[in-house]
This record gives sequence, structure tokens and C-alpha cells, in this order.
Amino acid sequence: MKFNVADNCAIVINGKSDGQLSDLKPNDKLVFSYDEVNGVNVVSRIAPAEVQANSVATTPASAPMTGYLP
Repeated sequence: MKFNVADNCAIVINGKSDGQLSDLKPNDKLVFSYDEVNGVNVVSRIAPAEVQANSVATTPASAPMTGYLP
């Protein structure tokens, strides 16, 4: 799957949501929270797979997806 990262995407590093994409390492197991917008998967949150996402209001198309950073 292909993802676009939202401008306000929260990247969780060490329990804090102010990380940068450059903080992510190859082979990290991650969870992506995303919405499909006009056929495009837009990521709103990236976190390590062991960290559970907080409950948030989302649209029915929203879904977390686990994957590896290539």
C-alpha cells in the first residue's frame, strides 16, 4: 500500500507525539492510523507497533495498519 503523510501527522517516539520522520529507522515495526480521502491513504499517526493508539473519533474508513518502514 502507498501512504501520504498528513501535514499534522503525529509521529510517536518514546511516548511523545512530536517525532519527525527522520526519527524512524529501517525495519521498525510501526502502526499507521490513516483515512482514505478520495482514494488516497492519508496517514495521521505513526507509532511503534507495541504502543496502542489512544481512542479518537474517526471516520468509518479509518483503520490502523501494522507494517515495517522500508
